[in-house]
Amino acid sequence: MSWLRIVMLAALAGLVGTSGCVDGSGDADGDGDSDGDGEGLSVDLEGAVQKGPFMVGSSIEVSVLDRDLDPTGFVYSSETINDRGEFEIGFRASGPVSLEGNGYYYNEVTAELSASTLTLRALYMPPGSGVQSACINMVTHLTTHRIRALVSDGERFVTAVDRAERELISELEITPPGFSPGAAGVEMNLLGGDTDANATLLAVSAVLIQVAVDRGEPVEANLQEVLNTASLDLADGVLSPDLVAEVGDSLLRLDPWVVEGHLAARFVEIGASEAVPDMDRVIDQDRDGLANAEDNCPLEVPSECAPEGSYRGRCHEDSTCDAGLVCASSEELIPCLSRRSACCMPAGGDGDLCYEDSTCDPGFGCVRASRWYDDCPSDRFTCCRPAGGDMELCYEDSTCDAGLRCVMSSEAPGSCYSETTCCLPVGGNGELCYEDFTCDEGLGCATSSLIPSLCGQTGERCVPAGHDGLPCYCDWTCDEGFACLVVDDLCHTCGPHVPSCRAAGGHGEPCLPDEVCNEGLFCVRHFRINAESDFEFYDACDPAGGLDQACRPGHVCDEGLVCVDNPDFGPTEICRPE
Repeated sequence: MSWLRIVMLAALAGLVGTSGCVDGSGDADGDGDSDGDGEGLSVDLEGAVQKGPFMVGSSIEVSVLDRDLDPTGFVYSSETINDRGEFEIGFRASGPVSLEGNGYYYNEVTAELSASTLTLRALYMPPGSGVQSACINMVTHLTTHRIRALVSDGERFVTAVDRAERELISELEITPPGFSPGAAGVEMNLLGGDTDANATLLAVSAVLIQVAVDRGEPVEANLQEVLNTASLDLADGVLSPDLVAEVGDSLLRLDPWVVEGHLAARFVEIGASEAVPDMDRVIDQDRDGLANAEDNCPLEVPSECAPEGSYRGRCHEDSTCDAGLVCASSEELIPCLSRRSACCMPAGGDGDLCYEDSTCDPGFGCVRASRWYDDCPSDRFTCCRPAGGDMELCYEDSTCDAGLRCVMSSEAPGSCYSETTCCLPVGGNGELCYEDFTCDEGLGCATSSLIPSLCGQTGERCVPAGHDGLPCYCDWTCDEGFACLVVDDLCHTCGPHVPSCRAAGGHGEPCLPDEVCNEGLFCVRHFRINAESDFEFYDACDPAGGLDQACRPGHVCDEGLVCVDNPDFGPTEICRPE
């Protein structure tokens, strides 16, 4: 074959959609034969390279191998076509090939793109001609030296791959004993949906990058060193005790829930709709023989686990707990020992969760945690807080202890839980009014704006009221001898142009309600120029009916006098001789 033909075949890479990663770990006829001349099967390989997914433009190489897995010198090149790490490459081979990807990748532990590139490898045996798929990932990389050693010892490629991957999973000790992912490494795909195989790949990837993170900076160099060292170490089928111990330490520091959240966010960024694999179904973080999803406390030894139904323990199968506890979702409740199962937490008391019917023990009220400032087991839960007392929650029937009134917290900013009802003192000076808009003796109910017409619409307060220069009561009344008026001069506690109580009924004073004045005086219409130099009519109490006095109601004057218009300021009508 000419080199030009090889180059033309290597340029067959094209656009692909979603690539699967299918096991091709057997040769065409089962004998592993390869003559190394580059002739043979015509393969169109679709696949993906993943740590997290490699970025678009990452390099891909396919190296044709002989039966001993040594390179023949035939190499085909391509690159990833998207941020899913997917690629397509065409080549010819009659035996195994080595796949290699190099590029930047998404780090699902730190939620960042890598600062430098990573190289991952895989060994693959095309099962025949045509379109097929294989993935390059952590599992395939870690087993390459072991597969080579087994094949060198005379083992068939198919069985060598299977044995190497089983030994890797066993030696890492990150899954329960005897666990099998159910698929070969080249089939594992982070973007292949939530299967045990894909969850295993995510677990291996996340744990080993956690090892790299725990070693310090630079993380990328640490990761390549961990992978290459582990791959060489596994060549004899056994990992060193030091590495296994280091993996165990990092395993406990890994937070699968956080990692999966990071990966889900990355999937959204790259337009992937596949489900993130659930590591807790396959990973055993405390190495007690139980996968996290089945473990009551995946980060602690069994002797320290909480019994089922007890505090922080797993809920019973019917979602119930022991007395005084309620079953709460651990995905929202940090104190649960198992993050992926509901657990039992205290209920009813101060700072505890509310019961399922949103009630609490006597003396406490149920409030959503995000509406108050103390710590609750989770800000997504309702919790019990003291109720009925001063600046405490109202009882469920919107009542409070004696001397207190249940109001919306918006009526008392900064003094109660936000966005809920609470109890505040009533009746005293500066306190809320009683529900009937009354106050203790000597005080009157006025709105915060001191406008009587707003009573019942804003937060009323008890203040000195009803006397000269003080606010009017909410019903627009004042104490005896005073009238509720809007006058130009200042209300003592209100400000200008605010209704206030003024002395009334006396000579020259405003009329009392219903146009009443003191004995011997009449409520008379007057005319004047006010402080703004505007003409103004007003009513005041004056003697009436006599000479040059205001006319009495009905235009009446004493005998011998008649009621006429007043050409001057003062009463609008006055009595003059006939």
